Amino acid sequence: MTNEKRKKILFQLTTLRPLNILKENDSDDIYIIEHEFSKVTSILNFLGSIGGYFEYSPVTDETDTLIEFHIIIHDYDCSKL
Repeated sequence: MTNEKRKKILFQLTTLRPLNILKENDSDDIYIIEHEFSKVTSILNFLGSIGGYFEYSPVTDETDTLIEFHIIIHDYDCSKL
């Protein structure tokens, strides 16, 4: 993902809701860790609407209790952002 595309998608994502974005300047990808399912649903719906290329993983502890969700955004296709 180019820096311009990265800035555009970060701006759009942060207008949805406050997010836990990791490694904001260290990578071309965007890493998000969320604990609330409603936020994750909003993010995934948004990414689907712009043709996003991303990975999504629910994270559990050793007793299979859901702890958080990890989303890694690699790129997107939409030119309307």
